[in-house]
Amino acid sequence: MKKKELEERVADLESSIICMECKDHLDSDDYLQLGYLNQELAQCKMVTTNYEKFFPNCNVDYVKDEEHWHQLRGKGIGGSDAGIVMNVSNYKTPYELWEEKTGVKKPVFQTNEAIEKGNALEPVLIELFGVLYKTKFELIDTKDISLSNKKYPFLRANLDGAMIEIATKEKWGLEIKSTTIQNSAMLREWANDHIPICYYFQV
Repeated sequence: MKKKELEERVADLESSIICMECKDHLDSDDYLQLGYLNQELAQCKMVTTNYEKFFPNCNVDYVKDEEHWHQLRGKGIGGSDAGIVMNVSNYKTPYELWEEKTGVKKPVFQTNEAIEKGNALEPVLIELFGVLYKTKFELIDTKDISLSNKKYPFLRANLDGAMIEIATKEKWGLEIKSTTIQNSAMLREWANDHIPICYYFQV
């Protein structure tokens, strides 16, 4: 499908979604159809996004598969590495990170129930954010790209998503977090609408 055809399809989908949302009552079939329309709209918008133009200060790598994604992450310091570099991570030391990035030690990509739950929830929460804030932000799908800074290529980013503020056209990054409070120390990190310090360094 050519770019013009995609843009026309985006316009048709947006019109159909608005018409459905204006109904006084939506039954279960309507909600199902609405979900399909929103998914197709997101896919069409992803195809029509010019990532090089959207991220003018970044090199854009198109991720082929999970192995390629890990290779790209290994080329520099990403957002999830920032807290480790600043020595505020509870899971890895700056020296251990240095060993991995320089090839002294092979990275071990661990998984557990919490990580798997977070990975499963991420697309759901992104879609929920899009629904809750659809009048304020237009979401940009970034799951298939990896970014590196043109001036400092060792600085990398794998964004959960990006967005454009509709009123101002300002660009934003979207970072999704889900967590399980396992002890009192973790509870204190999240108390009073605060977030853990390592996440500040990440964003």
